[in-house]
Amino acid sequence: MRICWPFLLSITLVNASSWFGSSDPVDCSSILSPSSTSTSSSANQAYSAPHSISNIAAQATHEVARAFDNTKDYLYSTWDDSHLRKWLEEHGVVEARNAKTHTELTNLANHYFHKVSDPVWHSWSDSYMREWLVAHNLVPPHELPSRETLMDHMKHYYYSVTEKVWNTWSESELKAWLIEHGILKSDAKRQRDELVELVEDHYMSASDSVWGAWSDSDIHEWLAARGYIDATTSIPRRKRDDLVNLINSKYSDVSEKSASYLVWPDARLRAYLREHGVAEEALPTSRPGLLQETRIRWVQASTQPEGIFAKLRALANSGVATAKNALGWVHEATFKVGGESTKRDGDERIKNKGDEF
Repeated sequence: MRICWPFLLSITLVNASSWFGSSDPVDCSSILSPSSTSTSSSANQAYSAPHSISNIAAQATHEVARAFDNTKDYLYSTWDDSHLRKWLEEHGVVEARNAKTHTELTNLANHYFHKVSDPVWHSWSDSYMREWLVAHNLVPPHELPSRETLMDHMKHYYYSVTEKVWNTWSESELKAWLIEHGILKSDAKRQRDELVELVEDHYMSASDSVWGAWSDSDIHEWLAARGYIDATTSIPRRKRDDLVNLINSKYSDVSEKSASYLVWPDARLRAYLREHGVAEEALPTSRPGLLQETRIRWVQASTQPEGIFAKLRALANSGVATAKNALGWVHEATFKVGGESTKRDGDERIKNKGDEF
């Protein structure tokens, strides 16, 4: 009998709190934003987890979230009729002249902002932007920054939970990546949606997408510790490709090769690092630097029960893992909880079992 792996993984998520203890991880990234997003429909199809799994994960972790309130969370939510009408007319919404009620004017504003707000937080009220930033430990709760300061923070840190790094790329950047990785010829003509779909299909199979989170010294240390290279040899400065090719062929940890942070946009990486204690002035300025710092904290968190739970949930939500990878990581995660003593006990049982024969 064949069992759908998302269903199996969802069962794992539901029961994870009983495996790992009663302290549920809290992820405030689910504070709800307005319905419009900048992600393509193909990205949603390829990488959004099934709705039921998302619900199960949210229920299992009791995540802190507040629904977006149209009556107070938009920039214009508290405006009176005259202010709303004037603003709409100034922005070319001619239907405002015939609107007779506050509800009609508000509906027109909602419709207009959903069409033109990019990024979506441009339409948020000061209080809602501040709430989002406070929830992510990016602004101290006691501070009341100006709207200009709030928008600067949002520009630097805001992310949608469905947005991937390539959603922020221009058409020329999408095409350049595909050409560099031998997926598209330089003279090929493609629409943006087609370029995005190609990047989605190939991003996680590109070795630099995974190993960009590892520095040369990290790779060298891992290979040397396992005897694949001489530990006394200095790190080759011009042979990163050789190091990447070797570790890519030897490394078998499926969680590392399918970690959800690998496809996060830079803003989300920055927010993650800030939430994990990195000061704003200490944030790396390059994507490889952001990935490497994120990986360090991701690996550290994965040794804790709450970190393992969070990674299980991220795996379910990422949509990038195959059934084999998902089940493999579940096995690795539960194995890690027991630590080395579990491994020793298991080895001893195997040895004793062999002695019986």
